[in-house]
Amino acid sequence: MRKLLITVLLFLGMVTPAHAEWRKAVSPSFIVYGDMKEDALLAFTQKVERFDTVLRRRFKIPGEAAPVRLTIFIVGASVSVSKLMATNQQNVRGFFTLGPNGPMAVSQRLRSQDKFDLDADTILFHEYGHHFMYQYFPAPFPDWFSEGFAEFYSTTSFDPKGRAELGRPAFHRAYDLMLGQALPVQTLLTARIADLSKEQVSSLYARGWLLTHFLQFTPARAGQFDAYYRAIRESKPPLEAAQSAFGDLAKLDKDLNAYRDAQRMRFSQEVNPTPVPTDIKVALLDAAESAIIMDRLNLMQRANDEQRRDLVISLTAKRAKFPTSAAVAALLAQAQYEAEDYDAAKIAADAALAIDPANAHAQLYKGMAEMRLLIKNDVVDPAQWKSARGFLVKANRANPEDPYPLYHYYRSYRDQGRNVPKIAGEGLAKALFLLPADPQIRFSYIEYLISEKRLPEALAQAKLLLLAPHGNGDNETTRKMISDIEYAIAHGGNFPDRGGDIAGH
Repeated sequence: MRKLLITVLLFLGMVTPAHAEWRKAVSPSFIVYGDMKEDALLAFTQKVERFDTVLRRRFKIPGEAAPVRLTIFIVGASVSVSKLMATNQQNVRGFFTLGPNGPMAVSQRLRSQDKFDLDADTILFHEYGHHFMYQYFPAPFPDWFSEGFAEFYSTTSFDPKGRAELGRPAFHRAYDLMLGQALPVQTLLTARIADLSKEQVSSLYARGWLLTHFLQFTPARAGQFDAYYRAIRESKPPLEAAQSAFGDLAKLDKDLNAYRDAQRMRFSQEVNPTPVPTDIKVALLDAAESAIIMDRLNLMQRANDEQRRDLVISLTAKRAKFPTSAAVAALLAQAQYEAEDYDAAKIAADAALAIDPANAHAQLYKGMAEMRLLIKNDVVDPAQWKSARGFLVKANRANPEDPYPLYHYYRSYRDQGRNVPKIAGEGLAKALFLLPADPQIRFSYIEYLISEKRLPEALAQAKLLLLAPHGNGDNETTRKMISDIEYAIAHGGNFPDRGGDIAGH
């Protein structure tokens, strides 16, 4: 699973860890874990809920809660966030990832030394900006737009009365703006992060923020940002969209540099306080759940066989220590599954279900392990496949906002070699609605649309695979898939002869 990352070039000071006292806060759009006191965790959860409300209100998103809650882990200074990432990058304070348990973010509870440092709120708001863009208006936006949007909203703050302040200066980008390698506007508008040097990537972030801020706060440019947004959503090429919305790009470049050099930049403050939900619930985790927090975090990386084995060893020991905890047994089932020991995963899932028959996590991994064993042993018996699917159905009923039981229910028919029934296709469509950021779910939906001969819809979905923060989604495999679907549309549904198309035809 790809991970969507933001690297922060700051030194992580280490302190002696205190005894962890983990709590969990549940709000309409978030599940937040923190080894912090109840009032601090409540205040943090209120802040991220306010941020979500600001974005919803600004972009007229209906409803008061996200389809899928984002899980956030707030860790102390003694935790090396860098080591929680599969790429093991250095000097990282936070990141966002899509893993087997849905969207998750990790943020370190450290204070910045001055206004030019990145702080935890800025990192988290940046990454949530990406998540929000994916969730509510996915489109193949150029990288400058994706990063500029996330950077613009990353500096959101709230005054003591709870009024949102939008567009505050991105002081953490000051060096790149004033002394860095400035990308010309035409390059900025068309550049792909994957093709840029490290210095150019820093400039794209900084200049992306600057252009977004300039278009939002310059009266003479009123409406241009929205016009550009509409053009991109209508699939116009980035340069054409920019020229139609912004006019003379040489003048835009000159105006943008003058805006950068101005002594003061505006920001806006909303008139009314942003409300916070009144139904946020905070609870102290029991000893077993607290003991496996770091295992949950380490499961996100799943980088190599040795790390997977270490996790199994760690969780096996905790299973022995907490034999009546369904949470520990269910997480062990996931770890065994990731280590490809599917028989052991079934045993651990059964243990969790014996304690808590409604445990959705255990139901999911029980069904997934069953299906892996059916594939491994070449089992074709329909009754055994139906039995395995039954656990996925139970997992969906236990947690309807989890997209993965729906996704694996669809995959079960493909893995069995059967035609996908309508109910499984509809379930996959719902999984994509719940979590449009997951490329595996979207890829499977493209596969399904092709099997249903809905090629224009498949093409539109394939183009959305290019939308990924930090350039992670822009790859040649996706572009080849788009080319093949375009070919099929032009040739009566026949794909080019490459030994089979993505749907197996």
